[in-house]
Amino acid sequence: PGVTYYYKVQAMVKRPGYTTYHPSSLPSSPVLGIALGKTSISRVSALGRDRVTLGWAAVSGATGYKLLRSRTAGGTYSLVKNVYGTSLTVTGLSPNTAYFFKVQPFKKVGTTSVLGPLSAYRSVRTLK
Repeated sequence: PGVTYYYKVQAMVKRPGYTTYHPSSLPSSPVLGIALGKTSISRVSALGRDRVTLGWAAVSGATGYKLLRSRTAGGTYSLVKNVYGTSLTVTGLSPNTAYFFKVQPFKKVGTTSVLGPLSAYRSVRTLK
């Protein structure tokens, strides 16, 4: 009585080795009265045939960031990794291939993750 609960449903598909989150299921949420700001990917660079590095702006109050990847700008983005800093080198990529990345801040509150808004995508092509 007198307590408001907020719930969030997120569509995902688990496959061996990765999990796919559908873009329409990643909006920000005012769960527990917490709102996170939006980040932007400030640095993308191909380091070789199979790796790229990315950097993004810190968001106040964020515990970490979900790094998401797609092969097309408007495609389905899959979780690469939860990152607890503001940069990551992604390895195991295909040579001479374009990749599109987005970053989403999150804050852990007990067993719940509050998600912030998705960044705009940035693209990078691995070296030949």
